[in-house]
Amino acid sequence: MESQTPTCSFLSRLALPGLMSLILLAPAIARADVFYVSGTALNFSGGKLGSCAAGANCPFSGMFTVDTTTGTVESTGLDITLPGLPDFDTLFFSGAASSNAWEIGATNSAGDSLSLAFITAPTPASLVGFTEGSIVGGGDEGHNYIINSGDSIAPVPEPTSLVLLAGVIGWVVGMKRRVRQKSAIH
Repeated sequence: MESQTPTCSFLSRLALPGLMSLILLAPAIARADVFYVSGTALNFSGGKLGSCAAGANCPFSGMFTVDTTTGTVESTGLDITLPGLPDFDTLFFSGAASSNAWEIGATNSAGDSLSLAFITAPTPASLVGFTEGSIVGGGDEGHNYIINSGDSIAPVPEPTSLVLLAGVIGWVVGMKRRVRQKSAIH
């Protein structure tokens, strides 16, 4: 019969809490996070824009990447789509818009510009440690859309975090099976 040394037993008891801490701290350690933008915008252009009728509130979506350590929007990974307009994918402005909001500005291939203002959390008017946001307004310079307030900016889950979480769950299940098998033998 094999017996565990006290050191091995102690280390095996520390493994699960250590892995769980790593999973929980991973978002804080991560340097750049991708955020999904979704909401509605009022078409006030006077005509139909793509699938959006004149005077209608139509959905828009996109994403952008934030370096949550330095609090900056990265110039790559920006892509916001409004119906009937080329994608806004070139960052030209990012900064505090007020004491509690942040604003980003982007341009598209047609030379149109878009502004998007949002409340930042957990720190007002800062992207350092940014976790989510609530859109407070914006629009495009071509006077086609006004972005409605109240919509959200949410983090996109990282595949590596999900794989790590699945691995830890599998490890826990495996350890429980091993303990059950050992107790059944003894």
